[in-house]
Amino acid sequence: MNDFLEDVLVVLVIYRMKISETPAYHSLTSALNGANDSGSLFIYDNSPGVQQLSDITTWSIQYVHDPSNPGVSKAYNQGFQFAKQRNKKWMLLVDQDTTFPPNCFEEYFKAAMKYSIVVPTLRDKFGIVSPLKFYFGGGQRVKNLGNKRVLKLNDFLFHNSGLLVATEIFERAGGYDENLRLDFSDFAFVHKLRNHNEEFALASFSCAHNLATSEVKTRDERLARFESYVLAGTYFKRVYDPTDHLLSMRIFLRGLKFCFNYGTFTFMLPIFRRK
Repeated sequence: MNDFLEDVLVVLVIYRMKISETPAYHSLTSALNGANDSGSLFIYDNSPGVQQLSDITTWSIQYVHDPSNPGVSKAYNQGFQFAKQRNKKWMLLVDQDTTFPPNCFEEYFKAAMKYSIVVPTLRDKFGIVSPLKFYFGGGQRVKNLGNKRVLKLNDFLFHNSGLLVATEIFERAGGYDENLRLDFSDFAFVHKLRNHNEEFALASFSCAHNLATSEVKTRDERLARFESYVLAGTYFKRVYDPTDHLLSMRIFLRGLKFCFNYGTFTFMLPIFRRK
C-alpha cells in the first residue's frame, strides 16, 4: 500500500475553515498516522484570508489561496494539473465536511487494484447521501445499496467528496466544468465519465458527510445559495441534460418551498430572472 499512497494526491477544498479543524483533514491525517505512513495533499483555499501552515510531517502540502472563491470545479482542475506535474496516478477529491474512517486508505487500495473510479458511501443524519439516483429533475436518495460493490454509471450518480479517480480517467473525461462552481458540478462530471466508462466501484466503508442543503441557514444565506443553485441548474440542463424538462419544475418547487419556509416570495426572483 505504500506504493499506492505515493501515487495518490489528495485534493482538499477549503472555505472559511481552519485547515486543521476540518473533519476531512483531521480524519485523513489520523488514517495516515494509524497506517504509519505519509501522503501528498493539495489544498485549494477559497477563504477570504490566507492561512499559515504549521510544520506538518504527515503530509507533503501544496497550498493555493484563491480569495475569489471560484468554487470546487476550478480547485479540482488545478489539483489535476499539480497531480500531472508530480506524476500522480490517482486523485482523491475531498470536501472539508467529510469524515473518513481509519481504514479508508487500505480499502481504497483494495478497490483501486481492479477499478479506476472508486467512491465511498456518504451518509448524513438522514441516511445515504451518495451514491444516489437522478429522478424528477434532481438527485434522489437511495435507502439501501445492499451488498453491491460495482455500480453502473448510467444508473447512479455520486457526490464529489471521497471520489478516488485515476488521473488518466480524469483527463480523458475533460475534468470538471468550471461553469459549475458547486451545485451540479458532480452530476456534470459523472455525465462526462459516462462517455468513457461504464461502472465504478463502491468502497467497503462509509463517510459521515454534511450536505449543504440539509444545513439550517438564515434567509439571506439560503437566498444566496438558492440563486447559485438556480444558475447552475439552468446551465446543467442546457448543456448536459436538455431533454429533462422536470429540472425546471424541481427548481420552481424548491423556490416555492423556501418562500413558505422563510415567509417571503423573494426566492421566486432568481427563477424569474433566469428566463
